[in-house]
Amino acid sequence: KNNNLVQEKIYEEIVEHFGTSDAVPSNLEELKRMKYLKDIVNETLRLHPPVPRVLRCSRGDDILPSGFKVLFLF
Repeated sequence: KNNNLVQEKIYEEIVEHFGTSDAVPSNLEELKRMKYLKDIVNETLRLHPPVPRVLRCSRGDDILPSGFKVLFLF
């Protein structure tokens, strides 16, 4: 994958909001205005979720509202 274009675009957004100085966002509102950064973070979390799967365990046999039967195997 070529991420150079993505990296260049996020750099341009940072320069647009903060200039070329070493300034950092001073509050959450400044970060919220950075739309492309938000898109990158959301896509990264979509591809690499912090919790890869949710495991659920039944305490006994049950029937879900959809009619699906859940069997307790342990």
